[in-house]
Amino acid sequence: MARTAFGRPLRGVAFDVAISVGVAAGGRGSHTGAVLGGIGAVGERRRPAVRELGALLDRSRAAGLVVRDDVRGDPADLPTGVDLTIYRVVQESLTNAFKHAGTGATVDLTLDYSTAGEIGVKVVDDGGGYAVGGPPPSGGHGLVGMRERVAVYDGSFHAGPRLAGGWEVAVRLPIPSSSSPEAKEMA
Repeated sequence: MARTAFGRPLRGVAFDVAISVGVAAGGRGSHTGAVLGGIGAVGERRRPAVRELGALLDRSRAAGLVVRDDVRGDPADLPTGVDLTIYRVVQESLTNAFKHAGTGATVDLTLDYSTAGEIGVKVVDDGGGYAVGGPPPSGGHGLVGMRERVAVYDGSFHAGPRLAGGWEVAVRLPIPSSSSPEAKEMA
């Protein structure tokens, strides 16, 4: 199994993108190094965070998704767990868009800080891409995992098909004030 520079199994968008780009180019993941470049130095142990979404979006674009992003309101400092949860929700949503909507699909990502004390995340794909290779793998736990991550922080989670086509994931998470006991526990 492929491993990250951190020694953990390689999952999510980076892996799916790397394999798909390689297959689309006629190889068996031959572009993996190019797509995964810049993930982190060997031995570096850190958690992904919202500030790193730009690199994740760039990798998704390199794989063939059309990704548009929008930030509403003033970005707030986030407790570590909430920060990681947002990153993982976006990562899994992009992976699912790539697997199910396919290359060329348009994905809109919105991070919404406009409501005091919470952050909203919305990832919407138009379902308008085309599949690379065979049918998408099934049996994953991505939606369950996202729902569970969000529930840990008393957030709300919605995922489902859109009437206009495609798929939507919407999350709202509370952002505790820096002086609250919850913020200290989450940090």
